[in-house]
Amino acid sequence: MTNVIKSDSLTVKQIRSACALLDWSQEDLARKMNVSVRTVIRMSAGLPVSAFTMESVRAVFEKVGVRFIKHGIRLIE
Repeated sequence: MTNVIKSDSLTVKQIRSACALLDWSQEDLARKMNVSVRTVIRMSAGLPVSAFTMESVRAVFEKVGVRFIKHGIRLIE
């Protein structure tokens, strides 16, 4: 199984890193994305999720200053 979640180019590692950087649990991320915890668990396992979910995760992180770069993440303050 690959770590690429969707053609959107976000990886499981990037999402986990962003959560760790912000000290967010899966429950925190689900609440901020307005999705179920099960959806976040699927995404964290590298299973396919909808394009809407991928847009939502990117938007939630970018809103608080996390930027996804080619091989990682960056916090913009």
